[in-house]
Amino acid sequence: MDRSGAVTGVIEETDPKPGNYVVTSIDAKLQKVVEDQLRAAVFRARTQGRKGDSGAAVVMDVTTGQILAMASFPSYDPEVWSGGINNTDYAQLTSPTSGYPLVPRATQGLYPPASAFKPISAIAVGESGFKLNGKYDCGSYYEVAKQRFKNNESVAFGPISVKRAIEVSCNTVFYQLAYRMWLSDGGSDPKPAARDAIESVAQRIGLGAATGVDLPNEASGRVGGREFKQGYWERYKDIWCARRTDPSRSVMLRAIDEDNCFGGNKFRGGDAVNLAIGQGDTVVTPLQMAVMYSAIANGGTVWQPRVSKAIISSSGELIETTKPQIAGTLNAPPKVLAYVKNALIGVSTNGTAAKDFKGFPLAAVPIAAKTGSGQQVGKDPATWVASYAPANKPRYAVVMMVNQGETGSTTVGPSVRAIYEALFGINGMTVDPAQSVLVGGSPRTSLPEIRRDGTIVFPEMEGQG
Repeated sequence: MDRSGAVTGVIEETDPKPGNYVVTSIDAKLQKVVEDQLRAAVFRARTQGRKGDSGAAVVMDVTTGQILAMASFPSYDPEVWSGGINNTDYAQLTSPTSGYPLVPRATQGLYPPASAFKPISAIAVGESGFKLNGKYDCGSYYEVAKQRFKNNESVAFGPISVKRAIEVSCNTVFYQLAYRMWLSDGGSDPKPAARDAIESVAQRIGLGAATGVDLPNEASGRVGGREFKQGYWERYKDIWCARRTDPSRSVMLRAIDEDNCFGGNKFRGGDAVNLAIGQGDTVVTPLQMAVMYSAIANGGTVWQPRVSKAIISSSGELIETTKPQIAGTLNAPPKVLAYVKNALIGVSTNGTAAKDFKGFPLAAVPIAAKTGSGQQVGKDPATWVASYAPANKPRYAVVMMVNQGETGSTTVGPSVRAIYEALFGINGMTVDPAQSVLVGGSPRTSLPEIRRDGTIVFPEMEGQG
């Protein structure tokens, strides 16, 4: 083959062999709904005056870890790879103007989880011995080392419980509790037995590490706790220490370098309060959030998410089935976890997502949810709704994130509702499983038949011409 791609000769020929089929757990009809609703959420952000540059959505079976739908925006037609892609198409797919559609945001996009992280902090609060039903001041701000950390839009709710703090997404309740836990651990100079409770819960539920999904190049994200600060300092300490005496740098920059050189590994009070609300150095993928909410839903099992379902030979022989794999266990006290799950139900009935589920049959299909709006330097927020349903007998986790949106509720909420309506066959206040986008009202358990002539027949197609 010459440089233009033309064949100039044949050295050897190998007869083609039929490959195996990989059967995925992705439901085609649900996938279309999720893709359409993600696109709708992105364009909703733009109509709200926000940039709305990208997004992702995941629907996961909380009982097995199987991925039923996963979408990324912007997207592209994979047919461009058939027969080889030309330079023009490739340049378009990799250009900034296209929004980089080759990047799968669900597994490789990293965003601050913001308030969608708060269930982790609430579990840590309960594990640390605080009374979850106690009253904590939801003021307009909380001060740490002369710095004011504000509540959302500086709204104050007065003394409230942790449950109500989750429902209305009160930052300052979590600030003060995180700061008290940080002080109990020894502050910037931790005690040997420091609990680092929020960081511990986040790691146990799978954040800060790859999920192990059967897809390539997923991002691990990070939990912005004490462990991260130490590792980051060890990586950059020599650079900071060298720059602190560099006369070519300004006095201010040298002072920053000196502080980082000798104290860059310190987990300070400001770091602790930021971690409590999913800000600061903490970033996650949308898939990690689906794993997290699945674990909360199912009582603490952290699944290794899977897209593959089975491998079938070209002749129709079953070679392998994908079995659910447990990646870890949350091990939260049952009463604490039950309290947090109840608080998440309150978000959809009496909290930040209530307007999104107004007129939704919550008595029949209760929704557990948390909204989030992650602050980003120089950008509009990363907007989230992380959820699962039915809350009384969890089956599906639905997570959607739109980058540079308005808020989780206003930008993402309507689309998450529409996905649940499709999943459960909801029309108005009527729930009809026969109208579910899933054939039979639940994920398909049987495998397709592959006939000798190569025809693929799905179970629901039996008897059709």
